[in-house]
Amino acid sequence: MRILILGAGRVGESVAESLVFEHNDITVIDTNPAACKPARLG
Repeated sequence: MRILILGAGRVGESVAESLVFEHNDITVIDTNPAACKPARLG
């Protein structure tokens, strides 16, 4: 499933982490570019 998360704060990051481990394709958008960092999995 492709999922878009708005906000890379504590909640957005936690939700993204949970969903990526369920094999979903996650995109995170935030107004602060430094908050959006590539996920390192594996």
